[in-house]
Amino acid sequence: MSTLRTNALEGVDDKSTINVTLNEGNTITENLIHVIGKHWCHFTGTGTIAIQDSINASSLTDAGTGDYEVLFTNNMSNAVYACVAGTQGDGVRVFALATSKIDRLIGIANDGSVEDGSFYTTQIDGDLA
Repeated sequence: MSTLRTNALEGVDDKSTINVTLNEGNTITENLIHVIGKHWCHFTGTGTIAIQDSINASSLTDAGTGDYEVLFTNNMSNAVYACVAGTQGDGVRVFALATSKIDRLIGIANDGSVEDGSFYTTQIDGDLA
């Protein structure tokens, strides 16, 4: 098997798109700006909360038991973006999104009560402002 390594990848005519040939032989044009994740964050949710590692996360706020805000370093262009969140606890719900933050990230126990999870992760795809 061959290995391809590069420091730069760009389209022939446009630096923000690239043509990709699929297994079926069809070629599609992929917009690199849209497919690159704009945010991810891994933080502890019990004891003293803290961001463990992140991209485009400037700070974290504990708004109460199982209730967190994650502020972005660079804002999103609007509040209509895809946000995926998870926890080591029973579950997590994202109730409110804003251009500058994930406004309400709530840890949910199996019985429906709110709980602090030991850690949370978030990931966002969408357009930056």
